Amino acid sequence: MYFQIANEHHIKIDKSVQPVVDPPRKVSISVQPKLKETLSKLEVQGVIAKFVYPADWANSMVIVEKKSGELRICLDPEDLNRAIEKEQLKI
Repeated sequence: MYFQIANEHHIKIDKSVQPVVDPPRKVSISVQPKLKETLSKLEVQGVIAKFVYPADWANSMVIVEKKSGELRICLDPEDLNRAIEKEQLKI
């Protein structure tokens, strides 16, 4: 299952850097139902949207369970960060 952020932001990528599609990380069986519920809730809220076509870049998802029992879902953009063209601040 692939998701993308519903409100898109365009990041300038250095075209000389080879795109990377990270493999999905393992999710323990005990966390899977809560993960599906959390992703569905985020989709209904419009925070994320299903991604139905192939992408050049895909980051692996990192899941951390909060003290409250809710899940914190993050992406690991390590490879993508190397390819981002840094914008110069104009003063």
